[in-house]
Amino acid sequence: MLFALQDIAGVDERYESAWRVKALSLADERLPNAFKSPALSCLANWARCAPGDYKAIIKVLRIAGSTNPRVTNEKHVKKGAKYPHIYEARAHTLKARLMFFYDEEESTIICLNGYEKESGNQTQAFRRADDLRNLYLQLKNRP
Repeated sequence: MLFALQDIAGVDERYESAWRVKALSLADERLPNAFKSPALSCLANWARCAPGDYKAIIKVLRIAGSTNPRVTNEKHVKKGAKYPHIYEARAHTLKARLMFFYDEEESTIICLNGYEKESGNQTQAFRRADDLRNLYLQLKNRP
């Protein structure tokens, strides 16, 4: 399986002074040269259907990309209790949540998947993010 790290619209190098901010995309085995990104899919949906949430998440990603060592304000980012390597970018007081982790070796924040507070399952979202992180690390480190 192949993967790619894709740019996120609205988060460019101006906001990446501490960390690059990317979205994990995995190859779609049914289509040649096609990649799917759960994070980009969520962002596109929020941009279309919940613009306030979308703008808030992009703002948090910009803050995270420019904060060294890491964002600690839980209004913006919350660390997973059961999954300590997974973080949740939060649209404070809104519903959108975007899961990510820090790849220290690459100085990159890697966005994985999202969910919506009150209509999604937070535990499931953290578990999915942890699975995607583990898959990324496995693929990245294979010979």
